[in-house]
Amino acid sequence: MNNYLILEQTHVLSQNQIQSLEVLAMDSVTLNEFMNNEYLENPVLDRNHVSDTTIDRIAENIDHQTAAADAAAVYNGQVASGEETEYQIPDKKLDDVREMILGQLIESRYSSEERELIKFMIDSLDKSGYYDMTAEETAVVYGIDEQTAARCLHDLKGMEPCGIFTSGLEECLLRQLDHAGELDENLQKIVTDHLEDVASGKLKNITRALSISTVDARKYIEVIKRMNPRPLQGFDQGITEYAVPDIIVEPGKDGWIITLNDKWIEDYRISDYYRKMMEQTEDQELLAYFRSKMERARLLLKNVEQRRSTILRIAETVVDYQKDYFEGKGPLRPLTMQEVADRIDMHLSTVSRGIRGKYIQSKWGTVPLKSLFSQSVNAQNASGDTGMTAESVKKRIREIIESEDKTKPYSDMKIASLLENEEISISRRTVAKYREMLNIPGIFERKI
Repeated sequence: MNNYLILEQTHVLSQNQIQSLEVLAMDSVTLNEFMNNEYLENPVLDRNHVSDTTIDRIAENIDHQTAAADAAAVYNGQVASGEETEYQIPDKKLDDVREMILGQLIESRYSSEERELIKFMIDSLDKSGYYDMTAEETAVVYGIDEQTAARCLHDLKGMEPCGIFTSGLEECLLRQLDHAGELDENLQKIVTDHLEDVASGKLKNITRALSISTVDARKYIEVIKRMNPRPLQGFDQGITEYAVPDIIVEPGKDGWIITLNDKWIEDYRISDYYRKMMEQTEDQELLAYFRSKMERARLLLKNVEQRRSTILRIAETVVDYQKDYFEGKGPLRPLTMQEVADRIDMHLSTVSRGIRGKYIQSKWGTVPLKSLFSQSVNAQNASGDTGMTAESVKKRIREIIESEDKTKPYSDMKIASLLENEEISISRRTVAKYREMLNIPGIFERKI
């Protein structure tokens, strides 16, 4: 048996390099979620303030008070015609709310008087979905016994969306947390005693009062953030998905101004509190723990900053190359990822990750960054410009088909011949391929 010694070179990526590549490939929404999860797990990573819109809405709702008399006045027509109080639900939305709630009721369980009471209570909701009167106050205002009012209010609080008919933010959150199976003693105390601390990001007040760690406090707050502080907000709106731009391109005095849509990144930093703790502690095991967390936080922030730099360089190169398109002076020029990589001295795979899933917004709208790249077609247009893009050729094919005689539509071979007359030389098969990509049917389907 012969033994052979074989020498070979291998390149093993470090954990930091792997994370750097993963961060680069993330779009802004994914990166935001990734940073938030890291913030929940790593006590050394801190945020300057809580920027989540849900917490902002919680802060706005903390002092939310609506007098029972206001709700009753709206119902009884005491508000002047056309005048809308701060808490009044617009008429069209109120009709939808009535239909939604009444559709969940089992009518046979209620007398006609109780059904009228329920309609009154629905009309007394504020625009967030809160019901600010107690059963006793409802009984007095409507003129019914308190037991009946209490039973109807109890049933209405069990309706969807969860949290509707609660008395305010605190009860709304507690009911939603309980419904989601998330409510425990600590969460209940945070909601009842520390919502102002949640809204202002004062974690120390919460950790000291509940004797819990910073990481646990952050996780509790994250659970609260998933709740809806305004049950009626947006219930009548369809679900619309938007492409969130990662890159913003705006005209400036000396050219195009290119920025990244990630200002929230500036909120993250290394915690001064834990930095000082590391300097003062004599517990070597604790020191080693915080050192590992500190190193992870520093590497993450470094990788995020490197991602920003890489995407900006790619975007600046692409926009500069396609400036005629952005200025509205011409179509996109042929451009490959390899050409961009060569221009900014980067590896092709880095450019590929840098544009993956990213959207760019300009005055022409929001489009995938990848759409600004296009392989050149072996063709020449009527102006003598060589290297037309596939998109330019597709556009010309669409124009030819739109102008054809629908009783005698062009075959793919005929379209290729017409393009040849314009010095755009592509095969019949390529015409068929581009036509299918444009969702344009064949000659027989187009014939009238």
